[in-house]
Amino acid sequence: MAYLSTTLKAVSPFSPLVKKHNPNSNNNSALLAYHTPNPTSKQGRSVIHKEQMFVAVHGVPVLVESSWRLPMSDVVVVRKKSAFLERSWNSRDVRKLVRVVGVHLLSLLAPFHFNWSAFKLCLWLSLLIIGICITLSYHRNLSHRSFNLPKWLEYLFAYGGVLAFQCGGYENVNDLARAPFYRFLHRTFVLHLMAYALLLYLCGGMPFLVWGIGVATVARLHTTFLVNSVCHIWGTRAWNTPDFSRNNWWVAILTLGEGWHNNHHAFQFSARHGLEWWQLDVTWYLIRFLEAIGLATNVKLPTEAQKKRMALI
Repeated sequence: MAYLSTTLKAVSPFSPLVKKHNPNSNNNSALLAYHTPNPTSKQGRSVIHKEQMFVAVHGVPVLVESSWRLPMSDVVVVRKKSAFLERSWNSRDVRKLVRVVGVHLLSLLAPFHFNWSAFKLCLWLSLLIIGICITLSYHRNLSHRSFNLPKWLEYLFAYGGVLAFQCGGYENVNDLARAPFYRFLHRTFVLHLMAYALLLYLCGGMPFLVWGIGVATVARLHTTFLVNSVCHIWGTRAWNTPDFSRNNWWVAILTLGEGWHNNHHAFQFSARHGLEWWQLDVTWYLIRFLEAIGLATNVKLPTEAQKKRMALI
């Protein structure tokens, strides 16, 4: 997956050789270029007077084989030929690939094992695990510490993330005091998944296994991927962040609030991503409910002064 650097170098036009940009990275599978727009304020005054082509690259010097502009956006993709085959693979990469390919293959059996009970199970698991275990727990609570939960509830939500093929949350923990529990989840990750799969099979046979793990996991994976791809290409920007993050309303609906990505990049500490009243953020409503009943504490939000400093206009 390509990621975007906060330090961008102007290039015009594309050179056949893109020079080294990030010496600490060994992944040169994909490169992104960005053509900044020339927006105007409400009064018609130009804010950016000169258009430039920016490219964010990583890896050693690479030959650029092709480039193309994504539809309805200012993003140009620059890609090296055969980058996937030349990737440096390690055992962890292989395990992740096996898991991802495995659940996709399992989901292909869905038409042959359909029943309404399995379909409803898929919807509920997707909603609960995306809304609570991934967005609320892994992302806003564990990764960014935007609010605190009692440990028993924090651990319960994090364990649900294990069932979403999300590595047990160990990598998301910044507080070393909590590390032993998450290290345990990380090291016993496969055993928990096997027990989960067996439970679903005993409860509903192959339909529950296919829809509860295959289809539900694929849906969760791809909604997460949408945030890291679509929300850096299509949408609007409200805040002056040194990246390409954008707010995308339909991704926010699918991911229960994670689509307000420019808001999140501007205020990563914030428990609320939909900062405007009309920006639907179901995960934030869940956090507010937990706060109202005394379970969520130290809930962090951006101040008006912080918003003024980050505003584009």
